[in-house]
Amino acid sequence: MDITTWDGIIIGSAGGFIAGVAVWLTNLIWEKIIECRDKKRIYNWLYKVTKNEEKKKWQWRSTRAIANHNNFTEVRVQYICSIHEKIVRNAKGNEVWRIR
Repeated sequence: MDITTWDGIIIGSAGGFIAGVAVWLTNLIWEKIIECRDKKRIYNWLYKVTKNEEKKKWQWRSTRAIANHNNFTEVRVQYICSIHEKIVRNAKGNEVWRIR
């Protein structure tokens, strides 16, 4: 069986496509793992430092404070807190966050 030039092009294209999808999928999974790890890290820190036992109420913490204590950039903290389902931003426009 002879492999023509077109067969080689088709085989190479299919292989390249499969490799590209594999790299994209691996990158997507890795980003989700990192995102999940960062969400857990910020949530656990907020839980530990903002719980007010006497009033049974969550206190607000600034983006800068969260970033400094968790070694993240402020932009990363804003993104992670905004997508986390258990963390809410102050509606008054201040860059402060608390647990729901």
